[in-house]
Amino acid sequence: MFAISRSVESGDRSNREAYGAKVYFPAVFGDDFQRREENTRNIALNYGYSIMRSLVARSLIRYGFNPCFGVFHDSQTNAFNLADDFMEVLRAFVDVVVAMCVKDEDEWSTDIRKKLFDVLNIEAVWREERQSITNGVDQMVKSFASACRQRDVSLLILPES
Repeated sequence: MFAISRSVESGDRSNREAYGAKVYFPAVFGDDFQRREENTRNIALNYGYSIMRSLVARSLIRYGFNPCFGVFHDSQTNAFNLADDFMEVLRAFVDVVVAMCVKDEDEWSTDIRKKLFDVLNIEAVWREERQSITNGVDQMVKSFASACRQRDVSLLILPES
């Protein structure tokens, strides 16, 4: 996976990101798993990503950003391009919860939705400081504002684990 991630170019003209996903999801959820199937795990992934995306979009708006103007995501039909840019570093938190808590045979339930909403309370390390995903995302977007103002990418705070 690391080698694949290192080979993704700006604009991903060689489609390495899609290839990485094709390798990643079966490695996490089993050889038979396909991301486009209609099953509880995919529903859970989509739901968890939506929760995370909403958190990011809310924080972007709070700091004065228009979430439809992304850095790498630039679809004219996507109102959340910038939120989706930040989502890339946050997806793994949802993936871990789904991998640990949702089985193939599970029915979509209130319990699964609650576990996914609790992703926002998971603690992660952000510049050597442990804080919840909710607080960390706010610090990440705040640091993005500083990095943009000062034109210094080293100011950007991303989750370390």
